[in-house]
Amino acid sequence: MSTLYVSNLSWSTNDSSLYDAFSEFKPTSATVSIYSDSGRSKGWGLVKFSSGSDLLNIIKKMNNACVDQRNILVREDQGPQSFSRSYVQNGDNNSNTPYRQQSGV
Repeated sequence: MSTLYVSNLSWSTNDSSLYDAFSEFKPTSATVSIYSDSGRSKGWGLVKFSSGSDLLNIIKKMNNACVDQRNILVREDQGPQSFSRSYVQNGDNNSNTPYRQQSGV
């Protein structure tokens, strides 16, 4: 599993909008760090990809891209993950419920 750290996210960015921003690269999950009291984004998140993904190409294409009216910063994750929740897309791309919560990821 390969992980990208994404910063400069809008306060309104959530797991599904971060996932959607990287959907062209087929991420396995996307998780935005949020404040527990308000549910608002802390301004950063993690996007995970399968081991075979070309992270350098994804970084090149997504670094400074506009997501929720903010230019994001993207780099390879360098630290331990502090999340206990993550959203992943269901296998059926035609589903009306594209996200399901997983715990312990």
